[in-house]
Amino acid sequence: MYNKTKNLGYVDVLILGGGMAAMLAAIEADSNGVDVCMVSKKKIGRSGASVVSKAVHRFAPQEKQDKQSYKQNLISSGRYINDTSLVDVLVEKGAKSVEELALINKNLNFKYKTIKGDKYKNFATTKPKQGKHLCHPVLKHLIRKTGVRFLEGYMAVDLISHKNKVCGAILEKGNELFIIRAKSVVLATGGGGKIYSETSNTNDLTGDGYAIAKRSNVSIRDMEFVQFYPYRICEPKEHDIFPGIFEKGAKLLNKNGERFMNKYPKRELENRDILAKEMFKHAESYLDLSGCDLTYLQEECNDLYNIFMNNKGRKYKIKPVAHYFMGGVIQKPDGKTSMKGLFSCGEVSGGIHGANRLGGNALTELAVFGPIVGQNAAHFAIKNQIQSTDIRNIFLKQIPDIGKSHLLNFENRLRKVMWENVGIVRSMTSLSEAESVVNDLLLEIETIKPNNLKNWLELYNMIEVSKLVIKSSKYRRESRGSYYNEDFPSEKDIWLGHISYNNNGNLNFVKN
Repeated sequence: MYNKTKNLGYVDVLILGGGMAAMLAAIEADSNGVDVCMVSKKKIGRSGASVVSKAVHRFAPQEKQDKQSYKQNLISSGRYINDTSLVDVLVEKGAKSVEELALINKNLNFKYKTIKGDKYKNFATTKPKQGKHLCHPVLKHLIRKTGVRFLEGYMAVDLISHKNKVCGAILEKGNELFIIRAKSVVLATGGGGKIYSETSNTNDLTGDGYAIAKRSNVSIRDMEFVQFYPYRICEPKEHDIFPGIFEKGAKLLNKNGERFMNKYPKRELENRDILAKEMFKHAESYLDLSGCDLTYLQEECNDLYNIFMNNKGRKYKIKPVAHYFMGGVIQKPDGKTSMKGLFSCGEVSGGIHGANRLGGNALTELAVFGPIVGQNAAHFAIKNQIQSTDIRNIFLKQIPDIGKSHLLNFENRLRKVMWENVGIVRSMTSLSEAESVVNDLLLEIETIKPNNLKNWLELYNMIEVSKLVIKSSKYRRESRGSYYNEDFPSEKDIWLGHISYNNNGNLNFVKN
């Protein structure tokens, strides 16, 4: 048990995370004249999902009727359980927020939609479509134009709070624990795709923010909804596909050479949950580029073009992978959570996408809510004092001393059972089997002395998040959006609502 912590001092706004959401929140908070510090396990600007994304932003054009249509598409895709107050903010502020991001990142190029003879922006990306070209200019701005401090290589372990008001955080680095106090804290830790053996996520996305929120009794929702990205080549080389290629002649075929998405109006561009389930049914899926516009491919998807040119005559096997958590910390439109002084933004937050996320909206969400949260966290810090309270953290008592035990076997067992039993298609039996394995793993790791504390903390968080996903899945007795349970294969109106963990840690269903 750890009983020693080192003091890292005080800060006005503490931001936990190092990706796009965290950076945009930090820039905005700093502009309000407060002292800001960012904490990241990896290098800031080089961590999380944004840096490996396709840098695509989709948003509603600044035209009233089209905004309403865009909102309806978001809610329909989310199967009508989205938090409409968050959807309203995303739709209303999306275009302007991406335009403001383009003032920092000159790499963003816009596309337009013509409505009644006028042109409106509705899409933006970098060229080439690579997340590093999105994140690095923002990082440069952060370093050159702000006074934000970086704590890189530090892992957020838990929150410090007093009477449901945040006071700071416990951090880990080099097998040591540290305390940093703050007037306000922003959770921007990203998702938790690493709980699955097959994922598009980077290896730092271990669900830390979800686990921290749960331990602090911060309200969480929709954890049963995990999106499985259906556009990833796994052979001859791993590579994520930009879906736009299917508008230019690319097709998906099964092992018999049949285009299995022909029965759907949008074919390969159907909602990701539908496409992932169809691919699961067909067991093997292949990308056919024979009819694709090669000029488009070279200009818009140069990496894929090079793979195609270097592997002519080969089959391109494609499979869905764990990609995005629709669920997460319950946030209000101003970024507030159920704990005073604690704000959240990015994938760690839940509610906006409902049961399934439309492609291109995740990065727009960061552009919208990152600055909103940064501003409101700064305003909270200006109005409040740092709470001086003794550190009485229950989780500290569970953290083991350092020893010699390796954790890779435990991690592999967890990720395997989550992929096989809590993946694209689930059942009550598969969920119960997974729950048993996950509970056993928790008991096992609580009795060992690991050779690396960060690895133990990440594994503990992954187990906590896995339990949240399993429990929420068992609670929902229907299929909706990205969640498919073969024992309850259809949607039911009585389940039109969200499952949440409230402030006392209980599971509740909140009907729309």
